[in-house]
Amino acid sequence: MVYIKGLMDAEDGGRANFLDKIKNQILHYRSRISNAEKELLELIKKSNTKDLNAKEEARLLELDGFIEKSTNKKSALPEQLKGTKNLDELHKLIANTDRLLEELKRENADSSPES
Repeated sequence: MVYIKGLMDAEDGGRANFLDKIKNQILHYRSRISNAEKELLELIKKSNTKDLNAKEEARLLELDGFIEKSTNKKSALPEQLKGTKNLDELHKLIANTDRLLEELKRENADSSPES
């Protein structure tokens, strides 16, 4: 827990009582939630204009989870963004590579001289 130095420093005569500590903790937590919501909205806005990279998608999911756990709000993240676009693209690439390899094997088999 981080408290304002003046509240905890006995030399200045400022002693944090229990209520001050709780109040500061609540303010800090609310600030974290507010900052997370702002960052989440920025990432959602960005995802509407272009694809997010893997790091941005991971951060988006992390922020969404934090907000869902911290508040009683419904998911702020559209369902179509819950999946990983980059993973879907990777699956397509793998499938295309498999098809290409099969075609190359067939062409190789067709063009090789029979023994």
